[in-house]
Amino acid sequence: MYKKNGFSLIELVISLSVISLLLGSSLILVNSIYKNNKTQQDEILLNTIRESLYGFAITHGRLPCPAENENNLQSENCNLTHGILPSVLLGVPKTDRFGNAISYYVNVAFSKPLEDDELCSFNLATGEGNDSVRKSLADILADSNNKNDKLAIEVASVIVLHNARGKNSANSNEQENSNNDTYFVSQAETQNFDDKVIWITPYQLKYKMIEAGRLP
Repeated sequence: MYKKNGFSLIELVISLSVISLLLGSSLILVNSIYKNNKTQQDEILLNTIRESLYGFAITHGRLPCPAENENNLQSENCNLTHGILPSVLLGVPKTDRFGNAISYYVNVAFSKPLEDDELCSFNLATGEGNDSVRKSLADILADSNNKNDKLAIEVASVIVLHNARGKNSANSNEQENSNNDTYFVSQAETQNFDDKVIWITPYQLKYKMIEAGRLP
């Protein structure tokens, strides 16, 4: 009697289909893990920066001013509101994971040097009511084309990681994070948007200063 050896054509097709499905599932899983890892790296960096900013504020009674350029990250320029995070001064990484300098905005009311025996450069009323400071604070948008769709209003400070697409991106929402006005955009990551944005509100900052005893 003839003994069959090897696979039939149907068995071979089924086997290859199963292998393809397994490989496809594995690739999806690997991509998902890689994306989650990138997101976690950004979140860790941003949380580290935020805590360092709070630490500086508690120590000095104000937020730091921006650095003027990438060659002077250990110094502040208090004539600026937009610039680069003074990362050497704060003791945090100089760049995002793609080597871009980290953008930093701070309203001057919350970063101006202290005078005389002041414990804090601002008070509980700063940025409240009809205070002129309030009108100059930054807003966080969901889309640069709709200034009314805001995620947060009147924030004191903003930090931006520009990531793979960089600071010179042609995307209008990413351009909003580089144009030195007081509007910033925060969105979920897509192929066309990979900026990561966090902000500090006056309320968050004041709470930290009260806890530290720098505000009554």
